[in-house]
Amino acid sequence: MQRRCGWPRKISGAQLINTIDSLYIVNEISWPYVDAATQLSEQLGISPSHRHYGEVGGQTPARFIHEAARRIFDGHAEVAAICGAESQNTVRRAERDGVSLPWIPRLENFQPVRGANYQKPIARRLKAATPTNVYPFYENATLAAWKQTPAEAYRASSELWARYAAVAAQREKSWSREDEGRRHNRIGHVPEPPDRVAVSETDDGPIPMSTWARLSF
Repeated sequence: MQRRCGWPRKISGAQLINTIDSLYIVNEISWPYVDAATQLSEQLGISPSHRHYGEVGGQTPARFIHEAARRIFDGHAEVAAICGAESQNTVRRAERDGVSLPWIPRLENFQPVRGANYQKPIARRLKAATPTNVYPFYENATLAAWKQTPAEAYRASSELWARYAAVAAQREKSWSREDEGRRHNRIGHVPEPPDRVAVSETDDGPIPMSTWARLSF
């Protein structure tokens, strides 16, 4: 995260990193820290007045981007950084090979904030608390709203994911570089198979930043 936070400064010409006043960090899973927001702030040499460490969930990055934009629009912030990084692939390989990683010590006995900590009891009772069981609700709702047959929806979804796969096949650091075309790119309308919901065996750390347009150049 520290390294990724440096790239806006390199391409924009503005000292954005030094003016971050809102810092959001998505909950860490593969290597959790005692206080990720404070540790990252210290490494970057910044003192953001607003720091938020979020819960585990695929919606968290998008929600943080929205909240950061709202804070900027409402005049509560000038520059916001939304951070997150996982190293599951490296961590598992190190554990398998008995290698000690030279990183800042991680928080042992870590208990992440998951959906069960804040979801309504009825969602868990109906087994509608995990992405694999919730996604079909959205897919069937859009199918009805867009007046598509199941075959049409399947084909449209496959074509969309085929474009993603074609781009990923040309990127050296893509999670998967297999260009599958339109064949079985996505299975909808039934509980989603895990490999179509998320890819957890990755090392990645995207850092979007939000600010006023006048400060970004």
